Amino acid sequence: MLNTLLFVTSLSVAPLQPQDDAPVSQEAINEAIDRGVQFLLSAQHVDGSWYDGKTNVYLNPEGGATALVVAALLHSGIDHEHQAIVRGAAYARSRPMQMFYGTVTRILMEDILSEHRDDKQLKALSEFLVGGSNSDYYDYPGVDKPGDLSITQYAVLGMWMAKKNGVKIPDKVLETTLKTIMRHQQADGGWSYFGQTASTSPYQQGGVGGAATWSMTTAGMSSLLFILDALGEKHRATRKHKDDVEESLNKGYEWLKKHMSYEYNFAPTGDEAQNQQNRQWDLYYYYTIERLGTVAGVEELGGEDWYKAGAEFLVKSQLENGGWAPSSTPQDPGYARECGTAFALLFLNKATASVTGKNVKRKQRSVASLDPDNANVDLRVNLTKRPVAWVARFGRNILDTYGKKGQFGLRVEKVTYYINDEVIGEVEGNLDVNSGSERFALELDIGPGKHQVTALITAAPEPEQGFPVSDERFELRSPPVEINVDWTMTEAQRLSLDELTANLIPGSGPTISVSSERDSSGEGSFAVDGTTATNWLPDDTDSAPSIRMSWKRGLKAKTLVLTPPQVRYSMSRQYPNGEVEVESYWGIGRQLPKKIEVSINGKETEYELKGEAREHVDLGKTHTIKSLEIKILETRPANENAASGTGFAEIELIGKVKKRR
Repeated sequence: MLNTLLFVTSLSVAPLQPQDDAPVSQEAINEAIDRGVQFLLSAQHVDGSWYDGKTNVYLNPEGGATALVVAALLHSGIDHEHQAIVRGAAYARSRPMQMFYGTVTRILMEDILSEHRDDKQLKALSEFLVGGSNSDYYDYPGVDKPGDLSITQYAVLGMWMAKKNGVKIPDKVLETTLKTIMRHQQADGGWSYFGQTASTSPYQQGGVGGAATWSMTTAGMSSLLFILDALGEKHRATRKHKDDVEESLNKGYEWLKKHMSYEYNFAPTGDEAQNQQNRQWDLYYYYTIERLGTVAGVEELGGEDWYKAGAEFLVKSQLENGGWAPSSTPQDPGYARECGTAFALLFLNKATASVTGKNVKRKQRSVASLDPDNANVDLRVNLTKRPVAWVARFGRNILDTYGKKGQFGLRVEKVTYYINDEVIGEVEGNLDVNSGSERFALELDIGPGKHQVTALITAAPEPEQGFPVSDERFELRSPPVEINVDWTMTEAQRLSLDELTANLIPGSGPTISVSSERDSSGEGSFAVDGTTATNWLPDDTDSAPSIRMSWKRGLKAKTLVLTPPQVRYSMSRQYPNGEVEVESYWGIGRQLPKKIEVSINGKETEYELKGEAREHVDLGKTHTIKSLEIKILETRPANENAASGTGFAEIELIGKVKKRR
C-alpha cells in the first residue's frame, strides 16, 4: 500500500493569487526551480528513494523514479556530494534493471554526474537497453503489453546519452529504431502512442492508441534527431535516411503549427474523455518539448517561443509546496508528483542543453529573515555546501542615527555570529573607515538539521568631521535567519546508506503470508519490496497482526531492521508579503509497534522497540534464517495526531555490510 496519508498544520493560511497577465521573468523561473528543488528534497524517503506509485506495466519503478529525481536535482544545481544525491544515486544503482523507463532515467542520472558517474553501471544499463531492441517499438519486458513510442523515445534518449559517454551502441539498433519511428508516423504528420498497432491493440483508449498527441509528436521528432546525431553526419545510415528524416520532420513541424498548445497535452480530436486521460501526462510532455527544441536547435515550436511559453505555464501552475501536479488532478499540494516535478525542472533548466553549455545558469540561492526590509540588520545566508553568512545592508533608520549622510555603512568594530544562540565565529571590522558595502562574510561549520543564525554588530557612531572615533559603542542584533541544513548526512542516513546493499531479502523470493491486510493486493509483499515508500498495513480489527516469510535456502543475518509506516506531514505558513509556502516531509506516523515477538525458525523472542525511523533489532548471533515471523504485540501512537493502523513499511535482514569510502 502506498503511503498517502497527509497531516496538515496551518499557520495563517491564505491562498496565493496568481497574476495570470504578468510576464514571467528569469527571477521567477529561478524561484520556481528553487521551490521545486525543496519539494523534491522533502519528498525523499528514509531509504534514499523517491517514489511515484506502482503501475501494472511498470514494476519496481522506485529505482527509475529515484534516478529521474536525482538527475533533475543535479541539473538544478544541487552538488553531487549533497546527501540526498549520494543516497538517491546509491539507491537507484542498487535496484534491478527490469523496465526500460527506469534504465534510461538511470543513464540520465549517470550522464549528469559526469566525472562522478559509475562507468560500470552505465555500460550495464546500456547493454540492457540495446538488448531490448527489435523490429518494432520497444516494449515492456515480462508484461503483456505491446510496444509504444513513449518507451521507445526513452530508449533512444538513453542510447544517445550512452554514446555521448563513450559506450558503444550498435549502429544497426539505431538505424532499425529510426526506420520504425518513421514508419509509424501518421499521414497528417503527427505521431500516436501505439502507431500502426493501435487499431488492433486491446489497450487502445482514444489518444492513447490511435490519435496523434502533442507529446508523442514531439517525442517522435526529437527521437529522429537524436538517432542521426548518435550515428554521426558521415555515417552511411545518416546519408541514406537524411532526406526521409527531413521530410518526416517537416510534416511534424506542420502538424505542430496547426495543433500544438503549451497548456495541456491534448490530441486535437475534440474528444473530452480522451483528452482528460492525456492530461495526466502534461509534465512528461514538457520534457519532450525541451528535448525537441534543444536537439533541433530552434527557438519556436508550433509558432511560439517554446521555452518562454512553457516556462510561463509551469511557473504559474506551480503549487504552494513547490511541486507540480498533472492537470488531470485537483491543483492541490496533496496531488503534487515527484516525477512530474522532476520533468518540470528538467524543462526549466533546459537539461538537454547541458551538453552544449547553453542551459539555464542560476545565481546562488540565499535566505533572509522573515521581514528583511524592516530589519535593522539584513542578514543573509547562502545555501551552499559550506553555508556563508553575510550582512546585506543596515536599516535606513540605523544609518540615519549612527552613520554618515550619503554612506551605506557604519563604523563596524566586529560582527559576531551565532548559531542557535551559541557563538560560532567573529569577523573583525575597521573603525577607521565606513564599512560601505563590506559584507563581513563568515563560512559556517554547521551540522545537519534546522538552525537559527543571528549576527550581533558592534559599532561606533560616525564621528564629527575631523574628530577620531569615540569610545562609545552600540550593538545591533539581526533577526534570526532559519536554515535547514539538509545537504550533510546524519548518522542515521549514513547507516541506511551503508546497509543499502546488505539487505538480504530483495531478490530472495520469500514465501509471504500475513494475518490480515487492508489492501489485499499486496499480500504482505509491500513490507519486503525494497522501498520504504510502500507498506503492509493489517486490518484495524486484527488484535495480533503478524507477517511471516520463509525461504528454501536460509539467509544468514544477525540484525533485523524494521521501518514503521511513513506518512507525509505538511505545514503552511504565510509571509508578511502575503505569499503562502507549504513545507512537507516524510516521518513516522500511525500506531508504532512497541513490543514485537520475533520467531526465527520456530524459536520465539520478544523485543521492545524505541519507535525509530529504522529500528535495529540485534538478534544476538548470526542465524541461518529459513523462517521469520514478526508479531506485533503492543503499539503506541507516533504522535498526538497519529492515525489508526500499524504495520511495517519495510523489513530488512542485514548481512555483511561493506564499508564505503
